[in-house]
Amino acid sequence: MEIAANWIMTGQSLELYRKAETVVADNLANWETPGFQAQRLSFRRALAAAWQAGGGPVRARLQAVPGSLRPDGSSVDLTAQMAQLAQLQLGFDLAAQALSIKGAEMTTVTAGKVS
Repeated sequence: MEIAANWIMTGQSLELYRKAETVVADNLANWETPGFQAQRLSFRRALAAAWQAGGGPVRARLQAVPGSLRPDGSSVDLTAQMAQLAQLQLGFDLAAQALSIKGAEMTTVTAGKVS
């Protein structure tokens, strides 16, 4: 049962990384939009909520990014958004690799090739 829970939660984390990357991409796309308020997805809160829900659907709330407004009223910090995107990509890659390794282990076990 624990193996299944870990499998589900790793899949949930991939979905959350995808959603968070979409939010950052939206922020970057609106970088020059006057008055645009950057948003972020609280990855840890969303993953904790998914864990408590037993691996149910991932529902994540967006939060406004605190920070100073530029003269045009936008709160998008290009450097911060690019750094967040890089961090999310690393997390996604790690979770995808973990899922791949677990999948290979399951294939080995079900094929009876345990060494």
